[in-house]
Amino acid sequence: MKLKHLTIFPLILATFFSACLSPAYAKTTEEIQLELERKNAELSKLQEKLGNIQKDLNYYASQRNSTNSAYAQIDAEMKEIEAQIEYNNLKLEELEQNKYIKELEKEEREKRQDGFVRDSYLSWKMTRFTDVIFSSEKDFVKTATYQTAITLDEKDWIKGLSGELVQIENDLASNTEEKKNLEIKTKDLESRKVELAQQLEKLNSTIASTSGAVAGIRGQIGTVQSAIGQLSEEQKAIKALEDIQTGGSTNGGTLPIESGEIYFTGRGRDLYQGHGVGMSQFGAYGAAQKGWTAQQIVTFYYSQTKIEQRSAVVSVSGYGNMDMETYVAGLGEVPDKACGTQEQVNSNPAKYAVDNPSTIWDCWPAEAIKAQVIAARSYAMSYGGTICTTASCQVYKGGTNKQWAADETSKQVIVSTGATHNGQVIRALYSSDNNQGYGTADNDTVFSSFNGVGTPYSYLRHVNDTGTAASYSYTNWTWRTNSYTYAEINQMLDYSAANYNTGGAKIFLQSTRNSVGSVTGMTFVRDGSNRVKQVKFIGTNGSAVMSGWLFKAIWNNWVANVKPSGQTDYIYSLTWFMQQG
Repeated sequence: MKLKHLTIFPLILATFFSACLSPAYAKTTEEIQLELERKNAELSKLQEKLGNIQKDLNYYASQRNSTNSAYAQIDAEMKEIEAQIEYNNLKLEELEQNKYIKELEKEEREKRQDGFVRDSYLSWKMTRFTDVIFSSEKDFVKTATYQTAITLDEKDWIKGLSGELVQIENDLASNTEEKKNLEIKTKDLESRKVELAQQLEKLNSTIASTSGAVAGIRGQIGTVQSAIGQLSEEQKAIKALEDIQTGGSTNGGTLPIESGEIYFTGRGRDLYQGHGVGMSQFGAYGAAQKGWTAQQIVTFYYSQTKIEQRSAVVSVSGYGNMDMETYVAGLGEVPDKACGTQEQVNSNPAKYAVDNPSTIWDCWPAEAIKAQVIAARSYAMSYGGTICTTASCQVYKGGTNKQWAADETSKQVIVSTGATHNGQVIRALYSSDNNQGYGTADNDTVFSSFNGVGTPYSYLRHVNDTGTAASYSYTNWTWRTNSYTYAEINQMLDYSAANYNTGGAKIFLQSTRNSVGSVTGMTFVRDGSNRVKQVKFIGTNGSAVMSGWLFKAIWNNWVANVKPSGQTDYIYSLTWFMQQG
């Protein structure tokens, strides 16, 4: 009888101890695990968004760093700040998610720890030692040894859980500190955004105050090499105004397309990609990644040319005369360092840098940088007179950071073998990203008169680099306008003929309006890159031709000032197509 009571007592004590050890958890271990899985899935999606915004941040930083244009720099910094604020807000959300997950993990581990303590106690109290000792089927020594080992393992496991809980507490404290810092940074960014908005407003007011100011402001708002010899003063002024009007919007049209009405679709954005003629810097980047040499790159982009070695002295604004090799060693334009291994960096730090995968501006393929140096040397040699140091010519920052590229391409220039400037060093035009889905432009598409007539250069012809060029943010960026009737197209021409005098285009627009009468149709002449070279209006009085770039400019001016659809549905590039709803 006594033995029986002794057997029941541990059961009663164990039940009581189990109840005391078990806190009132709101979730079971299984529920916590399911919640953890759900939150980790949400966190994964959030981190994907963060990755996409990081790409935008890299792009806007590249735009800010690759131009000397006051307007373009402010505009790019505004977009970079907006993207950074969005990134910070998502990061704060990520921190909240991580905090919640850590708290779940903490709850789950505490529950498991308490469970192990309880189960160990119950196992100890529930063991019938008389059975172990007196049973002929059991080995008492073995059993005792086994139970001791399990107890030690459980102690170690519980000790490990305690360590994890301490780490989780530390992570939560770090999380709180990081959140606090992010909130401060975001507040500072908001203040900077207000300052930049005020600067943009002031700059726009200055530009808008007089039409003469528009022509003079070109050096502030130009993209790489926009103020080149082929760009007339009239076209400079028109492009300056258009850059201001289209600089702050990226949405295009969003209204439903009306049946029977016309609208324009397109890809690319000229303001950020550049003029599109000659070598594409991102095209060279992509070609070099595929194993092309610098010489192969430049002779691909500049048709009917060859490489020769020639010496020269160049006059540089603010620096005076200098040897050409000294000049190209101090070029800006693209990164100074070639991407290399750590071993290459150690052996030649003047040339190589280990690539940082989060940005493309720390280093480029060596052959792409060398191609840039050959093109820049050729451009400077053919320039004539004193070359400026800004993006209006080509960016020169001084120093010797590209000395390695100058040495490896010593005196190499591009010489024409075609009909234009045969035997002479070419005016090697280039811009950031010349591919809007179909390759580079003919020079006489981009640089022409009001009616779309330009001088074709044999070495500045369209080439299709789609298979080799690196694709960047605006290469294949697509947009559309809202839909319009031909009556509204007539209103656009009426408005332009009456109001648009930038670059002296008013007389041409009035003549075009009178020649056409009421517009009933439009056709387009394109070059090999699908950019619009000319727009032909067909109307009740006859027909008239206008350059694609002027049509784009007056359309955007009409949209900016009249907003006929209620939206600023701009035409962003020369690569556009007319559709019918």
